[in-house]
Amino acid sequence: MSNTVRKWPILVQTKRKPRAKVERKKPEAPPLLLPAPRASGKDLGQLAQSAADPASLDAAQPVSDRVGSAQAPAGVDALAKRLACGRTAAVLQRILQFNPFKIDEEDEIPPFRGGAPCRGMTANLPDGSMVFIVDTFLRRGVLHADIAMVKSSSAGAGRFSLGRLSTVKADALSSVRVELIVADVRGRDVRLRRDARQQNVEMLQLALPAVCPPVSEPRISNGNVIVGPLAATEHTARFGTSGCPHQTVPREERVWSGWILDIPSSVPFVAEPRRCASCRYSAVSEIDDKDYFPVLAQDVLRAFPHAVVVDCPRQKRQFMSRRYLFEIALQFYASLNCKEVRRQLMAIAVTQALSADMVWRAYATPKSQALRWIVMKVFGKTMQGMVGSLQAKLFVYNGQGLRHDGNMGIANRVALRNVQEGARRRLSKKKHLLGRRKRCGRVVLAVTGVDGCLLAPPVIAKTESNNEIVAALTPLLLSIKNTRLRAGCTLEESVPAFHATDNYYRGQRLRLAQLYRAIWPDLRVRSWSRTRKGNAVRREVLGEESLALGCSIVGDPQHDVINLSKLLHGRAADKEDLLRDHQELLHRLSGPEAPNKKDFAVPQADLSAPANELLTSACVEPLPAFTQTAARLKCAHAEVKDFLAQPRVQESRAWLDPFRAYPPRGTLARIARRVGATLHPSSEACGWRSEKEFRREARRIRRWYRGGRKTMRRSVGLPRTDGSPHYVRGLKTAWTKKVGLHYKRFFGRIRQEGLWAWRQVSRALRLANISQQSGTVSVERVWSYYKAALPVGNRIMAKDYFDLLSGLLFVRYCLTHAKANRLPPWLERDSLMATKLDAVIAYARDGARDCSEAFR
Repeated sequence: MSNTVRKWPILVQTKRKPRAKVERKKPEAPPLLLPAPRASGKDLGQLAQSAADPASLDAAQPVSDRVGSAQAPAGVDALAKRLACGRTAAVLQRILQFNPFKIDEEDEIPPFRGGAPCRGMTANLPDGSMVFIVDTFLRRGVLHADIAMVKSSSAGAGRFSLGRLSTVKADALSSVRVELIVADVRGRDVRLRRDARQQNVEMLQLALPAVCPPVSEPRISNGNVIVGPLAATEHTARFGTSGCPHQTVPREERVWSGWILDIPSSVPFVAEPRRCASCRYSAVSEIDDKDYFPVLAQDVLRAFPHAVVVDCPRQKRQFMSRRYLFEIALQFYASLNCKEVRRQLMAIAVTQALSADMVWRAYATPKSQALRWIVMKVFGKTMQGMVGSLQAKLFVYNGQGLRHDGNMGIANRVALRNVQEGARRRLSKKKHLLGRRKRCGRVVLAVTGVDGCLLAPPVIAKTESNNEIVAALTPLLLSIKNTRLRAGCTLEESVPAFHATDNYYRGQRLRLAQLYRAIWPDLRVRSWSRTRKGNAVRREVLGEESLALGCSIVGDPQHDVINLSKLLHGRAADKEDLLRDHQELLHRLSGPEAPNKKDFAVPQADLSAPANELLTSACVEPLPAFTQTAARLKCAHAEVKDFLAQPRVQESRAWLDPFRAYPPRGTLARIARRVGATLHPSSEACGWRSEKEFRREARRIRRWYRGGRKTMRRSVGLPRTDGSPHYVRGLKTAWTKKVGLHYKRFFGRIRQEGLWAWRQVSRALRLANISQQSGTVSVERVWSYYKAALPVGNRIMAKDYFDLLSGLLFVRYCLTHAKANRLPPWLERDSLMATKLDAVIAYARDGARDCSEAFR
């Protein structure tokens, strides 16, 4: 034992202090980020704001600390910066300058941070070795990067893994790019793969000088433009020096005429086959008609070098100029209907030639089947590049938030082949086309961005299940990640801030969250150092709970209004009022900041009997009956107006005497409009200050309409007599069992969790000066646009033809959305006309590449 004397402290009994009560905090849900509906004109003066306006926040600066050195930023300011990342005027200008018929020489978006290295990118060291950037930070004002050596993996070609970690200055890195992405994280093993993005973007190649028609336009009858076979000329030259020179003569019974289709007028020609008069009576000929020399397509091209041969199956051969092809593409882009394109081409041909051969010019116009084949050839090879070029700009500008939805009406117009050949299945929906049974599509899926713009062309899916949604979103999210990293976003900023869904409470939020964790496994990898600004020592792989800056899966409040409208009875007297109050309840989640109600007192004065009667009439009776009551009770007008102008009038106990309940805010506004009163700012439709206040308003709606208020409703039927009334008696109450069950689910924990996040993202969108777009409204606007633009005659389309129309409509919708309120007044906000004029001007001035490769 040690000889050291150990001194023990003296224990003194003292009175034990009572334990302080610790309030248990409710577990906070992750930041549920959701887009809000478009703001009204009264809302903060945003009447003239366009949906595609750039954000007003400054561009983010390079990260000063490592990911693990500081706590992840939270709050409205951090969300606003994240939502505003990429919404710059330069990117918007690229979107506005995009034209599907022009070659975009500056397709790549310049990085808005000057090409500085950031987390998740690949670079090279001075010795040429490739490294992966794990993290970046500032040390004494100089940007440093934690890099990991990239080594080949035994998994196969194109697979890599991370090696040793070190810290270097950012100036030592060269060729900063997005080449390797994290494919999988297993334990501490981080596996990479090479990004297989298409580098060359092919645009529409449709511009060369058109065929110049002769000054004196010839007729077919006199045959001024004659095309002969080259083989006949070569045959004459070959045997012309013999003792009996060969001579070729035309075969009049096989002469045919054609047209070189061009804009504004076509060029006629006569094809004159020939035969050798010497070989015709030769006895050594063993093959019949050996001396016949037909006019081939090469012979026509020799006479018209700038023409294009179009060999459509089951149609006659067509010869046309590049300008004619360009006109076909422009007309189809505008109408999406081959028959309408044929009408326009025929009108051009007839208008430019009011002569005897006008019928022949109209007859030479290609048929609709040939035009459809031409359109498929022209746009087939360029559609992927055209859509990809526009998507690269949209991902940077609108990829901060996503919303997906499905539609069945459009899918029923697409015919699909059987799933298995030879298998006979009893399908619920079948269509018959030319006597053959076809299976139609079940659903069309679309994805919109943060301001309501489409991010990808809608695609056909079997169902709207989680598996189909994940399969459609996986390539889209990978493209968003790579594109935003190339544009200069950090790894955290490349993740969409929110993803809205109308099936939030059905488990879809869990599947989508799993998908985002699989697409962005890079967020789990970080570097570790002994000090805050020291060199990196090793790398760490964190758990999935570290993805605090990942995407938040949220519900869509506007879709709850649609669900309630389906449950309300059509003859209920309170149907319209209940739906409006419920709609305002959810729209106030995106309203401006409300004043503090604690600064105002609740009015305690009671109303007189005439004033109560006037309030009851303004709330319950139709407008004609209220007008009579108001004329009879003129003495109570001033008292009611003064009462409604008081602060916090909605909470006054004076409502309990005539109504036995407190009115919802929407009902209060309708009463004030009828009486002609002005509400106090504390009673305006501002945003909710707390979740408790939001639920209190929902309970007011339930108590107010449960017993029914009105007895008369507006007549919506067809008036069949002269004295049909404008108002008829309706059902006593609109609160049925289905409506009650809807509100019971409305107060559920999961649904409230998804709805209340609307308020947080609304504040962030307002701070970033981004137009608020409800997910449901933006997607329903897409479906409405598609239904109106698709030709009515295309009731059953093949899948490849629908994909072509969907890609063109995607380009048209995005350009219409971006160019709203930005076109000259004389265009009358017609973005389609602006695109056509821009394409024609570019064709006449600069030209483009040749499109004849599509027909060879």
